Amino acid sequence: MQDKKKILFIVAEFWQAGGERQTFEIINNLINENIDIEILSLRALNSDKSKDDYYYQKYIDLKIKIHFLDNIPINYKPKIKERVLNKLSIKKLPSPNHLLIDFFSPYERVFFMGEYTLPVIERFLTNSILEKTYVFIQFSVFQVPDNYLKYDKNKCYQFISGFNETEILTELSEFTRYKHFFFPLSITLEKKAVYSNWNNGIKRIGLFTRITVNKPLDVFFYALHVMLCEGEKIELHIFGDCSENMQIIENCLAYLNIKNYVFFHGHQLNMTQAAIDYKIDLVWFHSYYGAPGGYASFDLSNIGVPQLFWNFTPEFDISSQSNSWPIFNNLKEFILETKKKLMNDKERIELSNIQNNSVRKDRNIENHIGTIKKIVFDPISH
Repeated sequence: MQDKKKILFIVAEFWQAGGERQTFEIINNLINENIDIEILSLRALNSDKSKDDYYYQKYIDLKIKIHFLDNIPINYKPKIKERVLNKLSIKKLPSPNHLLIDFFSPYERVFFMGEYTLPVIERFLTNSILEKTYVFIQFSVFQVPDNYLKYDKNKCYQFISGFNETEILTELSEFTRYKHFFFPLSITLEKKAVYSNWNNGIKRIGLFTRITVNKPLDVFFYALHVMLCEGEKIELHIFGDCSENMQIIENCLAYLNIKNYVFFHGHQLNMTQAAIDYKIDLVWFHSYYGAPGGYASFDLSNIGVPQLFWNFTPEFDISSQSNSWPIFNNLKEFILETKKKLMNDKERIELSNIQNNSVRKDRNIENHIGTIKKIVFDPISH
C-alpha cells in the first residue's frame, strides 16, 4: 500500500467563521483518504475570551494532531559549545530558524488557510517549503484593499480560490506571476429543504453576518429605511458577532430612524435553526464577483431560505449573472425586488427552490474535493 501523504493545514484559530468552516469542510472530506493530516494554529486556544474555539474539539474528535505556533521555537539561540565550534571553524552554526524549518520538512504539502496567515511566518520559510505551499484566498481585495501588502509580488505563489479566470486577474493584478487553482466555496449536503411560508403579519428579513468593517451594512439599512417610509410592515433581524463597530451601527440606525425595526441576535451556533426559529421570510446577503459572499448563504439555501444580494464589488458587471442568485447594485431595483418577494408567497418559494437546487448542483463539496486531492497526490512541478 502506498505511504500516506503527510500534509499540514495552517489556520489562524478555531473560531466559528467562514475561513475556519472552509478548512473543516476540506479536512472532513479528506479524512478517509490515504492522507495524514495535521494542523498548525497561529493563535493559542482561548486567545479571545469572547470567541469559542468551536472547531478545535471537532478536530480532536477526528483524531487530527494539532500544533500551536507558540510551542515551536522560531528564533533558535545557539549554545555556547556551538558558538565555540563555529568560531574554531569546526562546525557551522545552524540557521537561526532551523527548528521551524525542521518542523515543516516532513510535510509533502502545506496549506495556508487564508491569505492573511502566510505573512505571519513566511520570513522563516525556505524556497523548498514555499514550493510545496498553497494559499487559500478567503478575502477579496474589495473587502480588504491591502490584502497582499506583505507579499513579494515577484514571487510565484500558489493560490487556491473560488475566483474564476477573469476574476483572479483582478484579484491578483499586482503579482507578476503566480499559479491559481479553482476551488469554489462548497459544503457537505445533508439536509433537505424545510422552508415554508410562515404567514408573518410583519415580514422578517434576515442578515447573517459578522459586524465588521469588511462587511458593510449601510446599504441594507438605507433599503430598510425607504421601505418603512413607504409603509411596509417589515423587520430586519441580524445574526452574527456584534463585538465590533456597534457604536457606528447604532449611530446609523439612529439617524435613519429605524432602530426600533432592527434586532441583533448575536452569534448563532446553528444559523439554519435560527432562521427557522425566528421565521425569517427572506434574507439579504453580501455578494462579491457576482456570487454569494460566504458559507451562510449556502447553508441557508440548503434548507431553502430565499435570498437577495447586494453587489459589493465596485464596477463588477452583474448583468450576466445566474438567476439563482439575484444580485443588485441599484437601490431602487433592490427594494422593488425585496417588496415583490415578500408580498408574493409563490415567487418567494420559487426562488427558494431555485437556490436550493443550485447549491445541490454547484456547491456540493463531493464535486470539488478532487481539486485538493490532485494537489496532494500529484508530483510538484518546478
